[in-house]
Amino acid sequence: MAQTNFTPISLYHSTTAAAIPTSGNLVAGELALNTVDEKLYFKNSAGTVKLLASNAGSAATVSSVAVSGGTTGLTTSGGPITTSGTITLAGTLAVANGGTSLATLTANNVILGNGTSAPTFVAPSTNGNVLTSNGTTWTSAAASAPTSSRVLATVWTGRSTPNNKSYRGIAWNGRIFAAVADSGTGNRVMTSPDGVTWTARTTPSDNNWQAIAWNGTVFAAVSSSGTGDRVMTSSDGVTWTSRTSAADNDWRAIAWNGTVFAAVSNTGTGNRVMTSPDGTTWTIRTSTADVSWNAIAWSSTVFCAVAQGSTSIMTSPDGITWTARTGISNDNWNGIAWSGTLFAAVAQNGSSRVQTSPDGITWTGRTAAAAIEWYAIAWNGTVFAAVAISGTGNRVMTSPDGITWTSQTSATDGTWRAIAWSSTVFAAVAQETAFSDFVQCMTTI
Repeated sequence: MAQTNFTPISLYHSTTAAAIPTSGNLVAGELALNTVDEKLYFKNSAGTVKLLASNAGSAATVSSVAVSGGTTGLTTSGGPITTSGTITLAGTLAVANGGTSLATLTANNVILGNGTSAPTFVAPSTNGNVLTSNGTTWTSAAASAPTSSRVLATVWTGRSTPNNKSYRGIAWNGRIFAAVADSGTGNRVMTSPDGVTWTARTTPSDNNWQAIAWNGTVFAAVSSSGTGDRVMTSSDGVTWTSRTSAADNDWRAIAWNGTVFAAVSNTGTGNRVMTSPDGTTWTIRTSTADVSWNAIAWSSTVFCAVAQGSTSIMTSPDGITWTARTGISNDNWNGIAWSGTLFAAVAQNGSSRVQTSPDGITWTGRTAAAAIEWYAIAWNGTVFAAVAISGTGNRVMTSPDGITWTSQTSATDGTWRAIAWSSTVFAAVAQETAFSDFVQCMTTI
């Protein structure tokens, strides 16, 4: 209703839903309003009626909804929907759309791509198998035995050393070999990144260094001579520091178990073991017998030391408490190593000259490849390799299991006292040699 004394202005309008003015209803520039649709129209200069504004929504209605799987490989059910309902998808998604075209996948199989076709599978088959390829297809097959002479320790070559010293121990730290000697003046260590090229290093004392081990941080070496300083350590094999030994025993061997170093000796009264958490501070431990303890190794659970004498084996879970064990004989056991499943020890005399044990407690005699003086042994993940101080051209023997042993030709008839494995080669060191080129090292090639 218009206010009093005012004349209301009213646009040309319609109250009929969906009514749209025609060109004849309007002049150019004139507006027209549909009050029901809430739409405003105008006539342009060309004589055409246009929608200028709208307050109406854009909602629309459909009478039927249907869904198709198209090329996906999926099927649908429940459509079309005319009021309300559910459309269900079924089937397998095609490879071209990111699926496998398969309803199930076999448990534990390896899936292999096959272009736009359904994938194929390789079953795991026998325990220990590995996937192998011929460049085109994959198969599950038994792992091939390594063929490298370097790994199998079947071919050895002599390496020149920087001096003519009596090298007695060798260890690898992940980057270099370090070897220690019991002779020389101020230079009783040598190092090498590969077992081939060696460099002499300065030592803090001219002790008779017998053995060396690495703990992840430092090398620790022990000696059979010296006064209160029968240990030295080095973080890099180059710079060495004297350490106070727990006793002035004839220390012959050392090993690391992840927590402590344990060293054993040939001399002492009830105190032929010492331990250290870091190579610096050492503590005497009670040994099981006063015999010549020559070698020590760690399995995953125990230290095991071997000796010359009637009670020639002792074990310890921690390097502190030791228990006597009975070996196969009273021979002079000089070397011991762990393979992951058993200890193997070698001797320089006796009828068997090899004994093995799964735990350091129960031992079985094995026949060595030759009746010579075996002195040291190491494991590389595939074979044991042992070296000797006597023999003619046969001062190496190898075994894949510690049970069956095979002679290998040594590079020289050196007095081979120690052996270690890096990640690629065995390296063995010897005492002084009569050769002018100082071949006191040999490596596998």
